[in-house]
Amino acid sequence: MQSQTAAGISLFMCGAVNSPGVYELEAGARLYEAIARAGGVREDGAEESINQAQTVSDGERLYIPTDEEVRQGLDAYLMAGSAGGD
Repeated sequence: MQSQTAAGISLFMCGAVNSPGVYELEAGARLYEAIARAGGVREDGAEESINQAQTVSDGERLYIPTDEEVRQGLDAYLMAGSAGGD
């Protein structure tokens, strides 16, 4: 199967989306369009933590984190020290 045609791209949506899977979109599509194709963000998804306006690329794996995953990441960042630290 060819992953990119003249009119489109294929990408893998996973994480906190309602219907994870491989989707085909038009070239130049935005992340919000890919999310919509995957049935939207689940209730526990941290959609405000991602840039939904970014363009997506052929063959890309797009992972939508949960609110808990984002909190854990922030906790790990805070425990590691300041932003300007070692």
